[in-house]
Parts: sequence; structure tokens; C-alpha cells
Amino acid sequence: MRYELLFQPPVDATFDDAAWQLAITKRETTTRPDGVLLWKLGSDDAELSAVVEGGKTVAWALRLALTADPKFVQRMLAAALELAADARLTLFDPQLAKVCTPAIDSLIIDEFLKVARYAGLYTGDAAAMTFTVGAAADPNAMTNTTRVFLAVLVFAMTLFATWIVVSSM
Repeated sequence: MRYELLFQPPVDATFDDAAWQLAITKRETTTRPDGVLLWKLGSDDAELSAVVEGGKTVAWALRLALTADPKFVQRMLAAALELAADARLTLFDPQLAKVCTPAIDSLIIDEFLKVARYAGLYTGDAAAMTFTVGAAADPNAMTNTTRVFLAVLVFAMTLFATWIVVSSM
């Protein structure tokens, strides 16, 4: 499973393959035998593949592994927005149904983390990250075993105190 973003032309425009090719050649990419481009950014990479309908390229998909570090996702978003501007395309997030901008990169990263977490927890994708949402556990908090022990102890002391009071009458 991967998190996907789309490089697509603006509304009522067609995909300009020449502008795309010119923009993508300025990036560090390698082509796999299946035609998928690997876009290297730092020590990580993402996949780029053409979205073809009716024999024509209508968009390019950017796929991020769900095991990717959120900082890499943030760097890749910035680089993808730059690539989209160079190729005169828009970067679209289908999960959020929004055009990507620097203003919503935190929303995109949150959605990426949510998808990664669900993939790890519910689809059994062991490679996906399993983030816990919420505050970290307090190391000084009582465990359930301690709580049960204290509850039984309080109950026993109350029972003993009641027996002492009743037997002294």
C-alpha cells in the first residue's frame, strides 16, 4: 500500500507531456524495467507512474511508501509542489480531495500518518507504520494490575472494619 498524490493539469487543460518531461529530467530519477520512475530525494525515494486513459497520459501518480518518515513526506511534498510548478501542473491529494499547497502540507502529513496507521493496524500490512494517536503513556501511571490489587485491598479493609464494628455491638 502507498499514499498517492497526482500531478494533473489544471481544469479544462490537457496534460503537457513535453513540459512534464522537461521538468522531470531536472530531478534525480531512475527508471525501473516496468516503466515506473523512482524519484530519489535524500536517502529515500518515491514512485512516479503515468496515469493513462484512452491511450493518453492524463496525469502522473506520486506514490509514497507508508513506511516513509514523516519528515521525508514533508520534504517530498515541497519538492513535488516545485515539480508541479515547473511542469505547469497541479498536485492533487485524492484522499483529501484537495489541491496541494504549502498551506495544507500539515493536513496531508496527518492524512498520510492516518493511512499508514490504518494500514498497519487493520490490513495487516506489517511494513506500514503503526503510530499511536494521542498522548504518550505516563510512565508513573498505575497499571491495571495495581488498580485491581488496590481495589481488592480497599474492599477487604472495608469488610474487616465492618466486621469489627458489628462484632463489638
